[in-house]
Order: sequence, then C-alpha cells, then structure tokens
Amino acid sequence: MISKILNKCMHVDPSDDQYRYLTILLSSIVFVSVAVIGFTIYNIRTGNYPLLIIAESVSSLLCLLSLYLLLGKQQVKVAAFLFLGVVTTICFLTMLLVGNRSDSLALALVCPVLSVFLLGFWRGGLFSLLYFVAFSWLCISHIGVWKPAPFHIISYIQLAMIYVLLFIFVCFYEFNRIKSHQLLKESNDKLKALASTDVLTELKNRRFLEDILLNTKHSSFFAMLDVDDFKNINDTYGHDIGDKVLKELAFLIRKAVDVNGVVARWGGEEFAILFNVIDEHKVKSLLNSVRKDIAEHDFDLDTDITVSIGAGTFFPENHKKSFLDIDKTLYLAKSSGKDCIKFVD
Repeated sequence: MISKILNKCMHVDPSDDQYRYLTILLSSIVFVSVAVIGFTIYNIRTGNYPLLIIAESVSSLLCLLSLYLLLGKQQVKVAAFLFLGVVTTICFLTMLLVGNRSDSLALALVCPVLSVFLLGFWRGGLFSLLYFVAFSWLCISHIGVWKPAPFHIISYIQLAMIYVLLFIFVCFYEFNRIKSHQLLKESNDKLKALASTDVLTELKNRRFLEDILLNTKHSSFFAMLDVDDFKNINDTYGHDIGDKVLKELAFLIRKAVDVNGVVARWGGEEFAILFNVIDEHKVKSLLNSVRKDIAEHDFDLDTDITVSIGAGTFFPENHKKSFLDIDKTLYLAKSSGKDCIKFVD
C-alpha cells in the first residue's frame, strides 16, 4: 500500500535511493496521525487535560500538513522536520501534563529513534541529547512530587502504541536493508556479467576466458579461430555488415560447441574455445563441425566466409608457451590455404 502511494504521488520505486527513507517517513506520519487523532478523541470524551486536547488537535492538523507537504508538494525535508517537531513536542507536553501517570514517560523512547532517522546520525544524535536533557530535568524536578500511579487501560494503550511504532521502524528498516542488499547484489551481478561479456556477439570476452585459464589447475583443449580475409569483408560491405557476420559466426560456433566448452570473442575477428572434454578425437570432431558449419552457412553475401583454426592443449603450468604454440598453429592454418584446422604437435 505504502509503495503504491509513493509510486503514484512521488514516482518512487524500490530501486530509488530515497525509497527506504520515504517509506518509513510516510508510514510514521500515517501511524502517528491516526494515534494522535485517537488520543484526541479519547481525551475529549473523558474531559481530561483541556490543554493537551488543544495541543493534540493542533498536532493532528500539523501531521496532516506534513503528509500534504510530503505527497502533495514533495517537500521531503520540510515534512520530516515538521513531523519530528510535532511528535517530540506532543510527547514532551504529554509527559509534562500527565506526569508519571498512564506510563506517559515511555513516550520519551520515541524521540531517539525518530530524530536519528529523520535528521541523520549527528543532527539526530544532538537533538536526542538535548531532548534527553529536557526529559531528565522533567523527571529530576518531580522526584518526590509524582506519586505512584496505577496501571489503567490507557497505560496499556500508550505502551502498545509505542511498541508498535518502534516495531514498525525496525521491521521497515530490516526489510529495506535486505531489499537494498538484494538490489545491490543484482546490480553487481549485472556489472560482473557486462565486464565478462562481449557487447557485440554476447559471447564471453577475452578477460573472462583468460581468468579461467590462468586460475585453472588442469590441462584442457583450447582453440583459436580467425575469420579468413575479414578485412576484405569490412572494406567491401562496410562495418555494419562485418558486425552482422561476427554475430552470425558467434551463433554458429556456440551452437556447434554447445555444452562441450566455453566460446569467447578473443578480439576483432578472432574467437576462442575452451573445451571441457578430454577426448582429443571429440575435440577435433567438434572443431571440424564448427569449420564446416561456417563454410556452408549462407551469410547472404557474394563471397564465402571461412575460418582458420589453431588448437592444442593448454598447460596451466606453462601457459605462455601454450598460448604461443596454439597461436603459431593458427597462423600455420592461415598460411596453409585457410579454411582448415591445425593442431599443436
């Protein structure tokens, strides 16, 4: 309900930085407004504390004003200050007039929670300290004056209202803390995915694959693919067509490899495959499928698209030499007529 109101009146959703603050502020204003109006009606019916009735009536109007400032005018800080002033004033006035009867002194517990939340740590802390000084003066000056007070239904109502108010604060804070943590985690996951994904082809990028290779402890088959004469494609048809070709190549390679490895765009017109299978014959069969699927695919151009492939075993204990050897076989494939596969001996 609160979320719908904030979204409709202030266009705020759970992803907004102010969402938690505004949720608790709005909930508090509504709750306190209802409570103050309820106590005003109760005091009018009992005829007790005429001055308090006037103060509560004014406070009710000011609470509604702070609600209007928040939702209608979107003056958040003004609404928060006004609301805090109303709550702390009516609480102190109640303690001053009622004394220790009806457990009214428990109203002092509301101030620190509200002030720190609405004003921040330092200002709220200073306000709470000043309020505590005033509260201490009130109590100390009435030592020996206040008489033991019986526990009535109104005592229970006041304690219950304070308990519920504090409980709402804690619940909203914890709920929104968890929600914020989830949103932060989702944002981090998205950033992590973006950092490891090639934007054009939506394959994993070189950084992602290198992180795997440099942190693995097991040898595995690794292949590098280079699009033959790709520069001529860009020069003849333009870079937009070149990008389209790269996207289609990424799709064909990923489809052929399937669950048998990780496909990444290594850079430019180069792709790489890290296989998770240990059977060399299967790796060669998969690479031949990749080469064949690309050669037979209709790219809707007047020229054929082929790839040269260099492959071999990647040894983590000697990763530089492994990269160098596989890179050499790639260029051997390109210098051997292209559209072929060469393995490290």
